[in-house]
Amino acid sequence: MDSESPFDPPADERRTYRAEADERVRRNPAAIRSDDTEPYIALQYVARLFKVAAMVVVVALVAEIIAGIVLEGAGAVLGLLQEVIRGAVLIAVLWGAGDLTLLLIDVGHDVRAQRVLLGRLSARAGSDGLDAERDS
Repeated sequence: MDSESPFDPPADERRTYRAEADERVRRNPAAIRSDDTEPYIALQYVARLFKVAAMVVVVALVAEIIAGIVLEGAGAVLGLLQEVIRGAVLIAVLWGAGDLTLLLIDVGHDVRAQRVLLGRLSARAGSDGLDAERDS
């Protein structure tokens, strides 16, 4: 069974398009490639996953506190305090991991922007060098 969509261009047209794109990049290295602006979709989902997990722990912790007080009364306060502290640490770690993942996305965008700027500077320096050689 063929996994290609009926709307996809044939493979030879895709190869031709890719070859033309590679040729454009060779001719103009300062051009922005789609790879340079591609978002980090998977990391965004991981960050959301960590934050959702932190929220689930919050809900479970609240449910545990309510159930402990209802079932055991005031005698459960010391044990519940331990669970609250453990849960708070777990929530902080999960939330921090989500924020760290978002930070990694920002760092990745910065690295890609620097790569684009370096490509433009290299292209400009290369064309200036060629112009200087032609003039002499």
